[in-house]
Amino acid sequence: MPKESFTVIGMPVVVSEQNATYAVSNYTTAVGSDGTLYITLGGLNNVCQAMNFKSYLKNYPLRVDNVVIPNFQGFLIDSLTTESGYLALTPQQGATSDILYYYRHSFQQYCLEHQAGGSKVVDSADPNWHLSGTPHTDYSVLIFAIGGHFDDGSVPQAGSVTFDLRLDTKVATNGSAWWTPETKEEK
Repeated sequence: MPKESFTVIGMPVVVSEQNATYAVSNYTTAVGSDGTLYITLGGLNNVCQAMNFKSYLKNYPLRVDNVVIPNFQGFLIDSLTTESGYLALTPQQGATSDILYYYRHSFQQYCLEHQAGGSKVVDSADPNWHLSGTPHTDYSVLIFAIGGHFDDGSVPQAGSVTFDLRLDTKVATNGSAWWTPETKEEK
C-alpha cells in the first residue's frame, strides 16, 4: 500500500479518573483525505467509573457533524449522534469549535476482569488476547474521528493540523442523564 493510504494521527491526550481540566497547547494531529479530524484519548485502561468529557478546539472553528470512535485495534467502539445519549453538542461561533460533550459509561466490571488477578488479564506477549486465550477488545485508547465543516461550508484539508485543545473531565455521579446501558461491549 502506498504511504498516502495512511493517516498518522497525534499522540493521545492521557486522562485519569478524576475531575480535571487539560489545556493542551499546540496539539498536533491529522486530518484524513476525507476531511475527518482525528483526536486520540488515552489512559482509559485506568478509568473504571463513568466519566463525562467536555472538549473544544481553540483557533479551529470546526462545526461537528458526526463522531465515530474506533479503538487503536481498529474495532468500532461507537458511532455517536446526539440521539445516542452519549454525545451532546453546543454550537459555537468564531474561532472556537463546537463544544463536544461525551459520556463514557462505567467500566467497573471490565476493570475487575482485566486488572491483575482478574479472569481476563491481557497477554503481555500479544495484547489482542487474554491469557485465557479469548480475544481482547482494548478500550484504553480511543480515537475520536470527527466529521465536520467550517462556517464557509468547506471541510478540513488533509494533512497535519495544530490547535489548542481544551478538555474537562468529570467523574459522573449515579443517575447521570446521559447514561444508557451498552449491550455490545465485551463482558
